[in-house]
Amino acid sequence: MEPLAGTVQGRVLIVADNTPERHELAQLLIPLGVSVDVAENGQAGLKRLEQVAYDVLLVDPQLPDLPGPEIFRTLVAVGLVLANKTDTDVVVSSLVAGAADCLLRPFEAVDVCGRVRAGLARARLQHQLRNVSSTDEMTGLPNRGGVLRSLRQLWAMHGRSGAPLSCLLVDIDGFQSVNKRGGHEQGDAAVRGLSQTLQDIVRTSDVLGRWGTEEFLLICPETGRDAAAICADRILDQVRIRADITVSIGLAESRAYLDMMAMLQAAQRALQAAQERGGDRQISDGGGGPT
Repeated sequence: MEPLAGTVQGRVLIVADNTPERHELAQLLIPLGVSVDVAENGQAGLKRLEQVAYDVLLVDPQLPDLPGPEIFRTLVAVGLVLANKTDTDVVVSSLVAGAADCLLRPFEAVDVCGRVRAGLARARLQHQLRNVSSTDEMTGLPNRGGVLRSLRQLWAMHGRSGAPLSCLLVDIDGFQSVNKRGGHEQGDAAVRGLSQTLQDIVRTSDVLGRWGTEEFLLICPETGRDAAAICADRILDQVRIRADITVSIGLAESRAYLDMMAMLQAAQRALQAAQERGGDRQISDGGGGPT
């Protein structure tokens, strides 16, 4: 029987330690026209997932070095389980953990192409929904939920690599006074202006989102406390030059904290300390309180 007709766009990653099986699946997917990468073990697969935004993942959850069905809990991609017909427990636990579907051995072209095509359609829908639900209407930046999801992913990635990760909370000083002087229109203009200034300053690898009414969260991957402080000073300087406002910045770096929320709370403490000292400054929290 011939595979389903028509090509589609998307990126697929196959994670399996059986070389003939990887080759077979890659060949079966050729009629779809998708971009296919392969990984020979779990660690190689996780590394690729950190580097590339895949739409669909075909994975054997019984690889010796892979955390079993738990891998599906952290996936942004649509996950399909590779399993034997007798692997009922593995399939069920993977589906419960978040896998979207399963491919049963022996593989058939129609089944593989049909399920991957469905997975790609699901991935596109998820991407559209994430964009709508995760975007701040005023600034076009990720909203609080969107930037928090990015931070969770980066925290997990940096936890595995051991590289530093810094976050900066940036807040407009005296925002209530801005609103009182010029009304909400002036307040909105100040928020949009700060958003644009931040977007002009940050690196392409950084993640910027709107955290609160007049507050922004900047996530700086592979950036230690000293480098993040330099970035904070640059933000302060540019805001002074380009806007009629000043900002306060609270900074924290991942290596001083056991979990992500502790780092965010530290950045919030540092921000509050900066505001209490008159604003228009940055303060870091190194794990022992603002300094």
